[in-house]
Amino acid sequence: MKIDDRMINQYLHNDQSVKEHWIFTHIENGHFLFEEPDKNLHSKVQTFRKEVIRLINNFEPLNPGVFSELFPKWKEHTKDTTIILAVGCPEPYDAMAIEYQGDVYIIFDLIRLLNYVDAGYDAHELIRKLLTHEVSHICLYQTYSKEEYQDYKGKLKFITFDEGYAHLLAMSYDIRKYDFSEMITEHYQKSINKLEKALQETDPKKQETLLNEANAGAYWDKFAAISGKLFLANNRSRMTNLYDGGINNFIKEMGID
Repeated sequence: MKIDDRMINQYLHNDQSVKEHWIFTHIENGHFLFEEPDKNLHSKVQTFRKEVIRLINNFEPLNPGVFSELFPKWKEHTKDTTIILAVGCPEPYDAMAIEYQGDVYIIFDLIRLLNYVDAGYDAHELIRKLLTHEVSHICLYQTYSKEEYQDYKGKLKFITFDEGYAHLLAMSYDIRKYDFSEMITEHYQKSINKLEKALQETDPKKQETLLNEANAGAYWDKFAAISGKLFLANNRSRMTNLYDGGINNFIKEMGID
């Protein structure tokens, strides 16, 4: 993977052109999203940048056995992927995979990530978790294209599938052994009920809101991502078969198509 830290250099030199970067018009389609970064954090960001670069260069995914079974060519698929170290992304956009001019970029907002470290998160675990999640997207896009799911229902189904795998694989626990029963009992039915209802929505304005809520906001409110994740958690022995079966079949297996 390649690292582009030019935005950090702009920030450290108080270069106002940082806000002109293309990512701020691609976080959400049709919106310019930028938050002025705190200039008082220069020193912390400069130090953190070195640590993040070291961790990226030594990356190995979480749940490596399952990850490599699903994505056996993940190193090949990501060798030319660029990770942009950024500042200026508003909450909750701390880490993202964004397609731009035919390429998929991984975006890490260092100030957003520093907030987690300041709150007590281990930097190594944090970067490994986020990279596992974003690399999952990169690999999945080698097989399944967003362009084939551009209508409202297609987008919801794609999010459920794509984010379901990314969120589950990026868990810090060994997902083959972890007991998900309490998590499933508490969150699955609520999430899938909202997903099923969302798939029936016909009002364009409500559809736009639901697409955003499907994978943004408070963690357990990301109804599409959580539905996909917990469906997979309850079907771990079938993860590869479900992946190979494709997105539409995945939704049918969930019983909501």
